[in-house]
Amino acid sequence: MTFDHSQAQVSPAQFSPTSEPTSTPTSEPASCTIAVVGDVHDLWDSGDERALQHLGVDLVLLVGDFGNEAVDVVRTVAQLSLPKAVILGNHDAWFTATAWGRKLRGLDPTDRVQQQLDLLGDTHIGFGKLDFPQFGLTVVGSRPFSWGGSTWKNRSFYQQRFGVDGFEASTAKIVRSMKQPD
Repeated sequence: MTFDHSQAQVSPAQFSPTSEPTSTPTSEPASCTIAVVGDVHDLWDSGDERALQHLGVDLVLLVGDFGNEAVDVVRTVAQLSLPKAVILGNHDAWFTATAWGRKLRGLDPTDRVQQQLDLLGDTHIGFGKLDFPQFGLTVVGSRPFSWGGSTWKNRSFYQQRFGVDGFEASTAKIVRSMKQPD
C-alpha cells in the first residue's frame, strides 16, 4: 500500500469569498481530518481505502497523477466510500493532451480522459467546487490536468475540454466557480 498523505485538523474560517468577515458563528465550527493523496502512479488499490479508514480520515483530497491515463485506478478511487474531492493531474491526460502522446498511443481511439471524468462524476472538481456541509467546508478546484510551469501548455486540449485558452481565462473560470451559489 503506497500513498502520500498529510493530515490536518481544519476549522473553516467564517469569511466570504472577498475575505471580509461575515457573521460570528453561533457554535464551534466543524472540524475534520483531511488526507491529501497524490502521485500514486498506478500504486493504488482497495487496501489504501482501508488505510485511510484506519487513520480516521473524514475527507480525502485526491490531487491526481493516478497513472498515465490509468482508468482502472481512477475507477477504484471513484468507488471510495469516504467523502472525497478529486482533481486530475497531467499524467491523467498523458497521451490525450499532447501530439506526442497521441502518436505514442497510435490508432487507439479510446478517450481515457473522458472515461476518468465520467467515473469521477461530481467528485472531480476541475474548474468547479464541491461543498462538504458536514464539515463547513467547500473545496475549489483549479486547472485540472495541469502541466505546471510559467507557460500555458496544451492549449487546444484545454480549449476543447474546458473552454479556456490560457492563464487569464483559466483564472476567470476558477473565480466564477467560486462565486456560484450553493
